[in-house]
Amino acid sequence: MTGWKQNATALREKYSRQMRFLAVGGTCFVLTVVLNFALKWTVLSSNPTTSMIIATTVASIVSYHLNKKWTFSEQGSHNSGLEMFLFAVVCGVGILLNSAPVYISRYVIGLETPAYSLLVQETADFIAGPILGTAIAMIFRWWAMDKFVFPKVRKVVVAEPAGMDEQGRQLYVATVTPLNTAEIRIQKARATAPAAAAVSATESEDAQRISA
Repeated sequence: MTGWKQNATALREKYSRQMRFLAVGGTCFVLTVVLNFALKWTVLSSNPTTSMIIATTVASIVSYHLNKKWTFSEQGSHNSGLEMFLFAVVCGVGILLNSAPVYISRYVIGLETPAYSLLVQETADFIAGPILGTAIAMIFRWWAMDKFVFPKVRKVVVAEPAGMDEQGRQLYVATVTPLNTAEIRIQKARATAPAAAAVSATESEDAQRISA
């Protein structure tokens, strides 16, 4: 029964994160569309790909802050420098994925004026960029942020000797430390003795004294 409850709780947390991620994605989608067309119909009328890149860049920055503070707030994080680097890589790939369909629509398929009407051009841009491109980039960002930028937290128990009890048995102090998945791999690599080996735990608990 305990295992079933833990699985149910994990599923609820996962779907809750997904719903928050979709809400952030919807907000950033609207932001992308507004910025994209505002730029494309004004200062970047002859550079639709550039306008999409700028729009998705701004939306990506907003997405990062909302996801960090809300969607993945219960998960782990790296140090600020590494987290920003990983986010930049994810955003860079996401921007390319978001903008690629616009480039293909305009310059590979050739859906632009004067070969086609302005309505066909703008409809193709909208489907390629804000619809198809955003969907592809959103799927990628969800996977990459969950796995790399905001890694899941595990509770690691480290047992260290703490003297002997009255019966002469060895006592240990177990310290529970929250580590993200990358830190756990480092912890395991550094372990040199069984007493200091890191063991993954799924439940949070206070530091406690245990007897061997």
